[in-house]
Amino acid sequence: MRVVLAEDLYLLRSGPQRLLEAPGFEVIAAVDNAAELLEALTQEKPDVAVIDIRLPSAFTDDGLRAAIGPAARSPACPSWFCPSTSSSCMPANC
Repeated sequence: MRVVLAEDLYLLRSGPQRLLEAPGFEVIAAVDNAAELLEALTQEKPDVAVIDIRLPSAFTDDGLRAAIGPAARSPACPSWFCPSTSSSCMPANC
């Protein structure tokens, strides 16, 4: 399974990346900003995306906004949006 991770904090990005890769998931992109997320989603065509809603530069909803465009073109990619201030994740399509 091909996975894209988007998280601006290194430890919160590298930890899940290692946990996913250990059992054999392929992390095809681990990015720290919305521009790189949008590029990864459109070019790499992941099976799953795990996205922090608050990404640089505005730290508002940049992660969510970056995933909206690819979602309209490819609704088959499931995503998990994880707010930085919450321990819960919200399922969606990327």
